[in-house]
Amino acid sequence: MRSPWLTAPVLVAALAIAACGGDDDSKKARTTTATAPAATATVPNTPAPTTTTSKDAKRDPAAGRVVRAFFNEMSERDGATACGYLNRALQQTAIQLIRKLPGNGSIRRCGAALTMSVSRHTAAQLRTIRDVTILSSTAEGALATVKVRRSVRDVLLTKSGNRWVISSGVFNTR
Repeated sequence: MRSPWLTAPVLVAALAIAACGGDDDSKKARTTTATAPAATATVPNTPAPTTTTSKDAKRDPAAGRVVRAFFNEMSERDGATACGYLNRALQQTAIQLIRKLPGNGSIRRCGAALTMSVSRHTAAQLRTIRDVTILSSTAEGALATVKVRRSVRDVLLTKSGNRWVISSGVFNTR
């Protein structure tokens, strides 16, 4: 029987990514950093954007760095820091999803929920999360779309003040 930890709906989208080879892009993933926001930062409860694939969308590496930093923190099992990269609505989604799993009804904080979601992953699974390959990062106004290699969906971000926060696309809720 499969472990509920591996089939739970809170799996990070990166876990749906087939294991990437050791290409140059995955090496860049480990060396590129973004400024980690405070896990308890006040982030507006903004709705998830739809997409930024119009002709007016411009390349925006900063949004890609946020996504890469989120996955790096998840691979380190640092849910508290990873949570700071999510908008408030997605933080609440993380809590609600993990609380649906048996024995997790007492989880009340986003950081604990994210840490719990990767707590039983193998070293190989954590490497897959860490080594995500960002294919493109574009923005139009206050919306950004980041395409991740072999991901089931794009990661969408919104501007919160002067920084990007992840709004959707990092949880496999199917």
